[in-house]
Amino acid sequence: MVIAHCRKYPEAMSKSLEKSKVTPAQPTPAALRQNLRDQIDALPDEGILVLHELALDLQLRSAWSKFSEGMTADLEAGKYEQLDEALKDARAALRRQNSTRQS
Repeated sequence: MVIAHCRKYPEAMSKSLEKSKVTPAQPTPAALRQNLRDQIDALPDEGILVLHELALDLQLRSAWSKFSEGMTADLEAGKYEQLDEALKDARAALRRQNSTRQS
């Protein structure tokens, strides 16, 4: 009986929370910043290096995501329809420029 009661408890709690529309408390950004500062201060030097690398990786991923979204939007807008031709023209112009410098 006890086991059956324990299995029903999470289900009953879940239904109770759904009815009451309870939302979990979120810490304030100021409290999170202070918590992060405290955690960073407690890290050994090796941990700081790892954390720095992680932060750089997150920044790179974010930048790449924004870049990719912009490229996709530009591609869908037709901004690159003449890209191959423009690249060929630019390469030809660079070859002409280099050949006149060497002469």
